[in-house]
Amino acid sequence: MKAASLWSRGRVVVLLVAVCAAMSLMTPEFATLENAGNLARSTSCDLLAAIGFTLVMLVGQLDLSIGVTMTLGGTTLLTVGNAWPAGGWLPAVLATMLVGALVGLFNGLLVTKARINSFIVTLGTMTILQGLCRAVLHGGSLALANAQRGSAMTDWLQPAGLFSPRVLLVLVPLTLVEWWLRRTRAGRGLYLVGGQRDSAWYAGLPVDRYVIGAFVASGLLAACGGALTTAAQNTVMPNLGDKSLMLVVAAVIVGGTAMAGGRGSVVLSAVALVTLNALTIGLSFMGASKSAKLVAHGLVLAGVVLADALRTVHRDRVRGQRRELLLELAGRARPGDDAEGEDDMESLRRERTVAMVCVSVTACVAIVAIYAMWSGRQAPAPTATVVAQAPGKPAAAPAAEKPAVDPSSLKATDGQPLVWLDTSALRSPPRPSDPTALPEADPLHWFDSEYSGWNAPKLAMPPSPRSGPKGKRVVSLQYMNHPYWQSYSNGMKRLAEAYGVDLTIMEAGNDVKVQMDQVEQAIQKKPDLVVLTPVDSKGAVPMLKRLYDAKVPTIASNLLPVDEGMKYVITWTGPDDWGQFRMLAREFAQKMGNQGGYAVVRHIAGTSCFYSRTYGALSELAKVAPAMKCLDMQTTELKTEETKTQVAAWLKKFGSELKGIVSADDSKAQVGINEALKAAGRTDVICVAAGSSRTGLELIKAGQLHAITYQSAEADGALPIEIAVRWFRGEAITRPVYYLQKAVITKANVDQYLPAQW
Repeated sequence: MKAASLWSRGRVVVLLVAVCAAMSLMTPEFATLENAGNLARSTSCDLLAAIGFTLVMLVGQLDLSIGVTMTLGGTTLLTVGNAWPAGGWLPAVLATMLVGALVGLFNGLLVTKARINSFIVTLGTMTILQGLCRAVLHGGSLALANAQRGSAMTDWLQPAGLFSPRVLLVLVPLTLVEWWLRRTRAGRGLYLVGGQRDSAWYAGLPVDRYVIGAFVASGLLAACGGALTTAAQNTVMPNLGDKSLMLVVAAVIVGGTAMAGGRGSVVLSAVALVTLNALTIGLSFMGASKSAKLVAHGLVLAGVVLADALRTVHRDRVRGQRRELLLELAGRARPGDDAEGEDDMESLRRERTVAMVCVSVTACVAIVAIYAMWSGRQAPAPTATVVAQAPGKPAAAPAAEKPAVDPSSLKATDGQPLVWLDTSALRSPPRPSDPTALPEADPLHWFDSEYSGWNAPKLAMPPSPRSGPKGKRVVSLQYMNHPYWQSYSNGMKRLAEAYGVDLTIMEAGNDVKVQMDQVEQAIQKKPDLVVLTPVDSKGAVPMLKRLYDAKVPTIASNLLPVDEGMKYVITWTGPDDWGQFRMLAREFAQKMGNQGGYAVVRHIAGTSCFYSRTYGALSELAKVAPAMKCLDMQTTELKTEETKTQVAAWLKKFGSELKGIVSADDSKAQVGINEALKAAGRTDVICVAAGSSRTGLELIKAGQLHAITYQSAEADGALPIEIAVRWFRGEAITRPVYYLQKAVITKANVDQYLPAQW
């Protein structure tokens, strides 16, 4: 086989070996059997979709709907599973496969019969299905109604080890599809349809059937992939498959599948997917940010595409040339030297190819390594100092510890205390027998959300080391990369440094799948404690259970898990979102004169804020201002343009009836609100929001925002460290929750909270 062909087929294997070698050198946790199992499980989520996407590309088409089809598959699985629990998982799985196949059939028919470009068709399908999934999920997340059933499925799919059921379930179709492509006439026909469509038609192959079949397989496999992911994490969010689309596309291209069709392999696509996931996991171990991971993926993809482009240019330049004649014209060939000249050219070609492989791989790995190390240095963790302790002797007395800085003297950027604990008594009303049977405007309808963990008995927690915080290793699994979370991290780092705690931070990019993988990575680090900010309040339950089963003490922070998850944690720390929004609602009602219509811009679906920052206000307004009417509530993912469009639609629909807007965010979402109001010439609308961001505080000062909640991001990050320190000392942690300071900021008191933290 020619060297160029070997490079085309084997480059992704070389990349995988190089990435794994580089990451193993840079972080010792990477080269372990536990991490290999984690890598295999992480890859399994998107592998089925990658197989289907490869088949579509082999016939020269694109399927941009695979991501949302994964979301639809997960939604179908849980919807049917909740509707017919007596049937077990079989009806849900069959329904998922049917829905996925129908999506693929729809795409295939439009591409082949209506002759519409596959990019346009699948882009339209993606948009339609996104709206459908959001409607079915009501903008939020969905979990199995029977928590024990969901937990049993998650435990079965997610055991430790390299070949868990979750991995084996995707290896079977991978093997069958690769065998079918290589060993059957129909499989070889698929390559011919993609590479030489006219020749396939003249040969009598049913070209349209091949294309439709590829789309059906893609839809079916993507839906099954989404269902497998959903079963593993026991929750589905409207954005479940959003990030999978670009990852799968990149993996299939890196794996060598030609976009024009006719060349590729599902096995090489799988190897490429493992490579990209290995890169992501390695960078996570190093504490790299989400942006670093995206840049690294982009560099690898760009390197492969560039190598392909150079090879194509060279091939086109020499196509049709007779090398022996060129050599003869140049005076370099002698009679009988044709074979020798050809051997020389082949040798030169082989050397050039080997050099290209070496340079490409070295450049990719070097760039990724340099960028990862640079990214990690932007937020150095405090140096760990191990406290020596003789075997069998009691730990050193906590009183002997003297922090480098007195934590009680630390101040946040706005001058407020960095460490602030709410020590007021926790009193909840009696729980109704069935809170969900009450109207949504009734505060007790949300009892299990607002008072999550207050009354649930906790499981026996791991014992405290009782040796103080110095040198203890804490891993913080954070929600996403956002200015608020940067300030959160700053507060956490400052207090960790003061106490001598060794802190590692990982952020999930608002992706449940990523956070689930990071839980496994955290366990491999064998930390003394984990601080988890859940991406999804329901999806956090299997993660918290996994940490508990691994005997890793855990503190939940900022976003509340559902009640089922609170029994696995030492305690929870963060803002009292329900209490804050009740305070904000009373201020809002006063400014509205206790009457008028209003709308609500909701938080990101799946988070506890999605409910607290909606129904905290609604239920309080129903009590204190029954004459006020909620006209509509929508989530805009807290994005400026989406919020602006939504508010403009409200203004057009409700006109002067809309007198006020409650927003879950006072930064990007509030900017969209203000722009829409300005464009409509409406200055009479009363606006309140959550936040205390720089944008919100400036709008308060300017009189363009009437009230916001105070939420110290730095204190939010410092609080779980303070509780962890007390636990390390052996102090009893008796409260189920520890709240931050609460306040409502208006123009009258805004100067007390300046300068802004984020």
